[in-house]
Amino acid sequence: MSILLLLAGLAFAAPTAARPGRATLTVPPVNAAARLAEDDQRPVGAPGRFAIAEQVDVRPERDGVWSSTKDGRKVWRLRVRSAGARNLNLGFTEAALPKGAELFLTAPDNRYSLARPLTQKDVSQGELWTPIVGGEELLIELYLPADQASALKLRLTSVNVGYRAFGPDPISDAAPPPPAGSCNNDVVCPEGDDWQEEIHAVGVLSEGGTLFCTGTMLNNVRQDGTPYFLTANHCGVSSSGASRVVVYWNFQSPDCGDLGGGRLDDFTSGATYVSGWSTSDFTLIELNSVPDAAFEVSYAGWDATGDDATSAVGIHHPNTDEKAISFENDPTSRTDAYSNRTSSSGTHVRITDWDDGTTESGSSGSALFNQDHRVIGQLTGGSAACGNNESDWYGNFNSDWTGNGRSSGRLSDWLDPDDSGELTTDTYAPWANGLQVTPTTPISMDGPVGGPFDGSGALSLTNRGDSALNWTATAADSWVGLSSTGGRLTGSSTTTLTVSAGSAAASLPEGVYFSTVELRNTTDGAGDIDVPVQIIVGERQLQAGWNMDTDPGWTASGDWAWGAPTGRGGSTGAADPTGGYTGDNVYGYNLNGDYDNNMSATHLTTGELDLSGRIGTVLRFYRWLGVEEGEYDNASLSISTDGRTWTTVWANEGAVDDGGWVYQEIDLSEWADDQASVKLRWTMGATDRDVEYCGWNIDDVEIWAIGEPTSGTDGGTTDGGTTDGGTTDGSADGSTDGSTDGSADGSADGSTDDGAADGGAVDSGQADGGVTDELPGGDSGLQGLDEGGKLSGCACSGAPAPKTGLIGLLVATLGLASLRRRR
Repeated sequence: MSILLLLAGLAFAAPTAARPGRATLTVPPVNAAARLAEDDQRPVGAPGRFAIAEQVDVRPERDGVWSSTKDGRKVWRLRVRSAGARNLNLGFTEAALPKGAELFLTAPDNRYSLARPLTQKDVSQGELWTPIVGGEELLIELYLPADQASALKLRLTSVNVGYRAFGPDPISDAAPPPPAGSCNNDVVCPEGDDWQEEIHAVGVLSEGGTLFCTGTMLNNVRQDGTPYFLTANHCGVSSSGASRVVVYWNFQSPDCGDLGGGRLDDFTSGATYVSGWSTSDFTLIELNSVPDAAFEVSYAGWDATGDDATSAVGIHHPNTDEKAISFENDPTSRTDAYSNRTSSSGTHVRITDWDDGTTESGSSGSALFNQDHRVIGQLTGGSAACGNNESDWYGNFNSDWTGNGRSSGRLSDWLDPDDSGELTTDTYAPWANGLQVTPTTPISMDGPVGGPFDGSGALSLTNRGDSALNWTATAADSWVGLSSTGGRLTGSSTTTLTVSAGSAAASLPEGVYFSTVELRNTTDGAGDIDVPVQIIVGERQLQAGWNMDTDPGWTASGDWAWGAPTGRGGSTGAADPTGGYTGDNVYGYNLNGDYDNNMSATHLTTGELDLSGRIGTVLRFYRWLGVEEGEYDNASLSISTDGRTWTTVWANEGAVDDGGWVYQEIDLSEWADDQASVKLRWTMGATDRDVEYCGWNIDDVEIWAIGEPTSGTDGGTTDGGTTDGGTTDGSADGSTDGSTDGSADGSADGSTDDGAADGGAVDSGQADGGVTDELPGGDSGLQGLDEGGKLSGCACSGAPAPKTGLIGLLVATLGLASLRRRR
């Protein structure tokens, strides 16, 4: 009997409340694995979830610790902790912050804190719901004037414990869940350049500190900046729950391809419910306050005519992750929810399939824009995912407009309050004045000493305002050439500025040089920006090369092997080749056929390459590759400069089915320049349980860089002590060489390597069955060099194919297997 009582006590353990003199409130940890499993079973139409609410009862008058500052202010402090939490946020269901009161939330040691304190403007309908603080612990600090202490009212009733990553996670050591699918486009990528004003209208919202969706700020006919925010009705924001909404702005990747790294610093707390209708799945709320001007929030235009779009764009937050943009190049159709049958009275807009990008859980409520950059719907759901061509459905803005015929169930009363009859309006972007320059990514040029230099950059300069402005362009260094040094732009007009190598570049000695182009709006300064410029001077020379006529002796795990491919395989896609690009031999994965299902990641790893003093390093090789979409099967190429940590420089996003030899050139300069111990690693896997392709075949691998090749650069593996690119399976090497990779790597790898698409957790590279066993040799490792330094028997020394840009981190996530609403 006592055992049963003990178990019952454990099952219903309550949070430990803080009391005077006790500065910490401890909340029971959340079983993340169990909650994630529950999420997979949540009902269709339920909003996404990232946290669990733990009920507490904390009041400053009886809990926590009070003190005073030297300037006479009162300070209340309380620590809140839940072991293993990914993030925490708080719900005060009774709140009144007097004038001058400031509430701060900070992680331990100031590793993360809110970008600004919460004040009385964040209180909504007598409640205060806070933004997220990453990690398992936070400190509440409330400062208020001593003479205002009697006006304070606070009651903390909900500690929301995050079990799913949402924004910065500076403390937790737990491996993060898979982020957004790799086919998503960061809004900071060039794909988003033409949609910046609309991108600035989209935010991710949390409701009640536990649920998440996407929404969009809407313009109205008056264009008066009323903060109306549109999301999906199924996201669960009700008339009683709107006060518990927090909207995060500008949560996006800092760099194109990161699919991560964003911050939640820009937020608006609290809202009032305005209208909603479940049939077309819309909810409109009015935010408690106008977002700070520094957030540069736009008010999206809309189209209530009901006309089909000729093309469409979705801007959304997939899976609580950084903002993404997706493209449908074909016309939309009007249907009912989840119907493929067109109907002139349909309540939804159907996207047949996304041509670039997708949507995911968390994208619910996000806006669909037509070709005129106007909102025509908000996301209800569908089956679209990376790797498929399934459909999505959006509540039709035309149906939202008329709704159920009442002001509480339609948009027209709020977005056209004067009943003007207008059915369209354009995006209002109060921040978007002055000079806009695109793109802002670095401009790169290269060429031999004395020139000529390849590469230039075309910058688009746009006047975003109605009044004319004057602009100037100044190069920080004389070797940068400009097609113009300034001019005048009338309202809404655009001009092009070309940046190239100037005449002074011809006198630059060998090296890498960095500069900027300073673009200035001399009328009012709005939009001033500096664009980076780089030039690499010198001719690249072959530093190391392997034509595969002989075995380079690289470390190979799994079915990686050197030899002659047999032309077999091709159960899906093309079969393996029957020979190399030059000669008979290649390095490939399973020279006798396709790769396997359900395999862990396996690697082909070069020996060490000494690139000390080299610059502008590029990798050139020929590949014959077949692999399914990256959501299912993975092929990648990584680089390491210490033999332990690996960075992915290429990974498959979609399916690859070369069916022939394809030239590859990849810029490695960011990682390899002036490094004494460079290794490259081709990876096959992990793979799923279905569909097999022929996998990797590589030939004629070359490393080119500016700088004279030096002896001692060893491209071969030194198994057991050999130093000439070959292998001798010495007795001391048998236990640690790559041949043991099946045991050493099978358990540790099936994961990502520093962000690579290896399947799951983080792989430091230390257990890769021989990667740490390679020692630098004494031979040059160069194969087949003729007197001119070219690789004999290889066509690589001729004019190469165009450079391929670096592809960002690829992390696979499962596609949706069945039709369901976005959560």
